[in-house]
Amino acid sequence: MRATFEERKQQRFPLGRKMPTLNHFVLFTVILLMILWSIFVIGKTQEPFAKGFWIPIASKYYVAAYADPAGPIIVRIGLSSRISVNGVETKREGLRAALKAKLSRRADRIVFVDGDEDLCYSDAAEVVGVISGLKAKAVLLTPKLKQELARSSTL
Repeated sequence: MRATFEERKQQRFPLGRKMPTLNHFVLFTVILLMILWSIFVIGKTQEPFAKGFWIPIASKYYVAAYADPAGPIIVRIGLSSRISVNGVETKREGLRAALKAKLSRRADRIVFVDGDEDLCYSDAAEVVGVISGLKAKAVLLTPKLKQELARSSTL
């Protein structure tokens, strides 16, 4: 004789226990949580956008800005953290005020940054941070750019 649906439902499986029935809401919740978890894990493992300073190095535009009739603004960072703006030595605390005074008379807010070869990165980063805080562009004076500027000034 054939077993009815209810009898078949009550039959034990080979493991000796009843087949559990999952509520559809629980199943949906588990799947949704797995999807959300994977999205957050993928989002956390991605590299964040770069943080720091954008510093251009060489361009014809900057060569033209260097030849400004008023003269370029050059911040020189020496060893033992000596800072000078256009040859006038300033203290770290006075750098912001000195640059602000120089930049107030300029349409192009470009500041050239020069430093010794043995300069600490933190000293240069601090100066570039001050320049960026004044909404100006910091351009590093590399040896190649210095040669281009020397060539353009002799022409």
